[in-house]
Amino acid sequence: MASFVYETVVDCQSSGELLLEIRQTVERLRSSHPELKHCCLGDVSLRKSKAAVNVTLFFHPEC
Repeated sequence: MASFVYETVVDCQSSGELLLEIRQTVERLRSSHPELKHCCLGDVSLRKSKAAVNVTLFFHPEC
């Protein structure tokens, strides 16, 4: 199975909101993409822009 990369933009006011949004995004992706059942979240990239945070999620096949 190949790796899966998902990018999104999150507008949040605190680190707690950011973490919650990332968790909800992972849950939503797992429910809408059955192939992610056998993958783990391998890495998360965060890039701050002026108005929001760019989030990139990297899923990898489980070892």
